[in-house]
Amino acid sequence: MQETIQLYLDLTEEIAQRLRASGIDSVSSHGTGMDAKDDDAQMQFAVAQNRAIVSINKKDFIRIHTRYLSNGSEHHGIILSSDIDHSIIYRRLLKLVGTLEAEDLKNQIIRLNDFR
Repeated sequence: MQETIQLYLDLTEEIAQRLRASGIDSVSSHGTGMDAKDDDAQMQFAVAQNRAIVSINKKDFIRIHTRYLSNGSEHHGIILSSDIDHSIIYRRLLKLVGTLEAEDLKNQIIRLNDFR
């Protein structure tokens, strides 16, 4: 059985709400009370919840990804966006979820710009 993608957005609750309204399992750092936490804590939360993390903070999450792999740790995917426009992020996440499966994201960095 193929697992569906579950998202954890290190972004605003607005995008997570729109995704949920479209039938996508998504939560945000704001909605979970994690918005004041650092990126390492965000990643740990995403891993504990079996969710791919979505962020615009490329530099830190590339570093975290590298550390996870070098330590033999696993994560459920890191989705990075260079856009900050909520509508663009939402549309690209819809396309990503419609194209990929959870297994495709495991231990990967995905660039949201590839889903234009």
